[in-house]
Amino acid sequence: MSAIDRPRYHENLILVMGFLGSIAFAALILVLQSSSEFKVGFSFRLPTGGIIVIFPQQYFAIVVTCLILTSIFSIMGCIAAAEVAATKRTENRPLEWYSEGCMLLGLTFFMISLPMLVAPSDIIAGNPYLISDLFIFEGALGILLGLLSRPKKKTANP
Repeated sequence: MSAIDRPRYHENLILVMGFLGSIAFAALILVLQSSSEFKVGFSFRLPTGGIIVIFPQQYFAIVVTCLILTSIFSIMGCIAAAEVAATKRTENRPLEWYSEGCMLLGLTFFMISLPMLVAPSDIIAGNPYLISDLFIFEGALGILLGLLSRPKKKTANP
């Protein structure tokens, strides 16, 4: 990445991660205040014939943990991206990888927790396949976002 593209890319990264972290933190506060709404458990049948059961206490703990991890990774990624965007040096590769890794982990945990936040509603809780469809759709959107978010490399004109 050239020195011209790097600060602009990381400035945009700071905005996205700050927005993601604030949404996750606000959702965490709402979840903690309305913990009685998350008294729902699920059971999934595996193709091998086994059954996975998620009890309500485990479900609540998973949602809260995913939201906390989203906030933590977003904050740490913002700090690292701000440092990369502020410097003029081009040898900040480890810090750049760290900021992008934190962004990917924060986005991953947010994408895991988003369907779990929606699941306790009556419509979706009655149809467990809709939750798996949400996971698949979010995964496809995440891959598309990852492919489109990288800045284009500038080629030198001969």
